[in-house]
Amino acid sequence: MPNFPILLTPGNFAQGGGLYFTEKNTKKYSGDFPDCYLLQRGDLVIVMTDLSPMMKILGMPAIIDSDNFLHNQRIGKVVLKSDKVLKSFLRYAFLLDNVNGRIKREATGSTVRHTSPTRILSVEIPLPPIAIQQFIVAEIEAEQALVAANRELITRFEKKIQVTLARVWGEEGLKTSND
Repeated sequence: MPNFPILLTPGNFAQGGGLYFTEKNTKKYSGDFPDCYLLQRGDLVIVMTDLSPMMKILGMPAIIDSDNFLHNQRIGKVVLKSDKVLKSFLRYAFLLDNVNGRIKREATGSTVRHTSPTRILSVEIPLPPIAIQQFIVAEIEAEQALVAANRELITRFEKKIQVTLARVWGEEGLKTSND
C-alpha cells in the first residue's frame, strides 16, 4: 500500500497551537505534486485561513515533527533567513496575545478570515539573544511537561476513585438515573 502524504490543512491545527490528527481531519493526497510541497521535520508552519469568524486557529503555529506532510495554500511555511532566531522560540512567540492578536486584527474577510505572508512578516517580535531564546523555550517546555504529567495524574486518580466507589457501593451503586 502506498504511503501517501497527509495534506496539512487548518483543520489539523489545535486552538492553542500544534497539530492533531483524527480519522475525520486527516486527508491523504494521492495526486502528483512538486517535491517542494513536501514539508520536512522541523519546518515551522502557521495557519493563514480560518473558516471560523471567531478566528480560533488563525495565526496558530506548529513545528512539523514527522515526515510525509504536504503543504497547502492555506498554511504558511516560515523560512528563517537568519541564524539569530530559533524556530521553537518563534513558535511560542506566535502564541503571544500581542503577536497572534495583531495577526487576527489585520485579517481580511467576513466569514472566512485570511492573513498573508506580508501581514505576518509585518508583526514585530522582540528577539533576545539565542541563549535567552533557548532558556525561554526550555522553561516553557518544562512547564508543559509538568502540566501533561499532572493531567495524567488526575486521570489515574479519577480511575482509582471510580474503582474504589465501585468496590464500596457495588457496581449498581454507580449507575445514575440516566443509565
